[in-house]
Amino acid sequence: MADAPAALQRLRELGMLGGPRGTRIHEPPPLDVGCHAVLHSLTGRTDLNGSSVEVIGEAHAGRWLVRCDIGDECVLAREANLLVLDGWPEDDNESSGRDGNSEDGERGVTFGVCGGAAGTGGRVIHSLDLSCQDGADDALLLAMAGSTAGTDSGPVGLAHLRDLTLDYCERVTDMGIGALRRLRQLETVSLRATGATDEGVLALCDTAHGSWPALRELCLDGCGRVGDAGVVALAEIAPNLSSVDLSRLEGLSDVGAAALG
Repeated sequence: MADAPAALQRLRELGMLGGPRGTRIHEPPPLDVGCHAVLHSLTGRTDLNGSSVEVIGEAHAGRWLVRCDIGDECVLAREANLLVLDGWPEDDNESSGRDGNSEDGERGVTFGVCGGAAGTGGRVIHSLDLSCQDGADDALLLAMAGSTAGTDSGPVGLAHLRDLTLDYCERVTDMGIGALRRLRQLETVSLRATGATDEGVLALCDTAHGSWPALRELCLDGCGRVGDAGVVALAEIAPNLSSVDLSRLEGLSDVGAAALG
């Protein structure tokens, strides 16, 4: 979970959380009762690092009472251990649609809720559009996927990401693309005109993580260095893949195209 604060902080700096798209936000919103945050750098309760929480009360000695969105546990945390976020839905039902989703088109973010172990609603990000963002790079994707922590799933708040768009993000290369495999619930991925090559697609299809039944749509349009090897691997790893954009793939032959039926 160690990468959750870093990933969410980078997203906020890109203007994806807490400000109009493209606005760089260097100072976090003020900590106050009712705001949402991510716990980090805890030493006594390391199991809670990366957890999204709601601040429900100010306690003594500079500690705040927070409630975990998943699990409903209440703990005390110092301000230094809280990365403050805004932009979360104020209410899981009233401010969201029928299915608990809430979308802000200007920021390219769709929020949702997921059931925790105790049946409570945890606020998560379901959809993220980082198209044309100069700050979208491999480091951001590695943090989002939690891969530098050696975990097998993404951090709380991003582990339930279903749709990710990285169109025209030229600084996204094979290293970052391969890390996305850890976000197991991704259903739609668009890598149009990124730095993807066969090597990155093969890493995305790493069989060590098992099959990828959630993946249904993938765009590789303009990824000219992706060829048969990557496309064949996709066909083997994603049994429910129903829509693939292979436009402008110079290395693709009939062999690769036939693998996808």
